[in-house]
Amino acid sequence: MRQTKNPEPHDLTYTPELAILATLDAVLEIAASALMSAHPQLSARTIPLHTDPQASLVWIGNTIISEARLLQHSVQMYNEAVDLVHEAAADEMEQEN
Repeated sequence: MRQTKNPEPHDLTYTPELAILATLDAVLEIAASALMSAHPQLSARTIPLHTDPQASLVWIGNTIISEARLLQHSVQMYNEAVDLVHEAAADEMEQEN
């Protein structure tokens, strides 16, 4: 689900935070993949019965994946906002010239 692009060097000149946000996005994707690998039942999107001794691991894993997806969405929205700010600044510079 990773959608955040790796920032180019020129992107980091004015928005250096994009580097760590891209890293965070990649780490969240890897963490979700590792959890799904460790607990294949997460892929089925079903919560096992409480009698299952690993139910808490699966429930917490599912929660982590859900929160990671939400955070990835927030990172994507931030990147889109940065793009809009850059576009507005470029348009303003064009109008001044």
